[in-house]
Amino acid sequence: MTHTYVKCTVSPAVHSEIKAALIAAGYSHAIEGETIDMQGLALVIDPAAAAVEPMLRFCPGCGSVGAVPDTYLDCCPDGSDARVIPAALANKCRDLFQMALATALMPEAGEPAQTGLYSTKQAPVPAECWSDDVNEDFNYDSLADLLGSNDELAVGDTVYVADAVIPDPATYINADDILEQMGERAREDGGEYAEDYPDVSADAKQSLDAFVKGWARKHCTPTNFYKVSKVRDYILTARDLAP
Repeated sequence: MTHTYVKCTVSPAVHSEIKAALIAAGYSHAIEGETIDMQGLALVIDPAAAAVEPMLRFCPGCGSVGAVPDTYLDCCPDGSDARVIPAALANKCRDLFQMALATALMPEAGEPAQTGLYSTKQAPVPAECWSDDVNEDFNYDSLADLLGSNDELAVGDTVYVADAVIPDPATYINADDILEQMGERAREDGGEYAEDYPDVSADAKQSLDAFVKGWARKHCTPTNFYKVSKVRDYILTARDLAP
């Protein structure tokens, strides 16, 4: 019979579990260093090698590494999927996780500066918005809409046009907001004993921040208001006012 040999580097605890499982399955001679034939797969258990490379917990749900504080059941909803893997691999997985989040949530280059929130009567948000007063709301989606609502405008009058920009909903929420609210509610229950709650690591806070901002961008993009950018003067001409 041809055998495939796989050398498993495991922690002592995992080694004990493997050994117990093998014994329960009928492989009564599952001892360290012995080759155990399992239907063509030969497993060589080597617990001594575990001491060479440190192991570390990695959670694929939030990208955190290390132990979960005693005050928490787990680091995130997917924490039950966390695995203890070699430390170098765990740290690499964390770095790749954070890099992927940063890339996915990175704002587009050259995004214009935005000032002021204004409403719009239609969706999607128009490319431009208009107003007859620079200090008033830019509520008109086109010059025609503005002229149709203001009979007093004449040739030579100045009106204003700006770019209409959809706000980034991620600017309305962050990890600090959530943690602060959790703390306030916890103090209602625990009083002074909850003064330091929640106490999370920098990695956990960063993961939460990335998650809520991504969630906001996916589910909460505004459709009935916009921000204005690059306000410009526009001088009305006879052609603009022609019937």
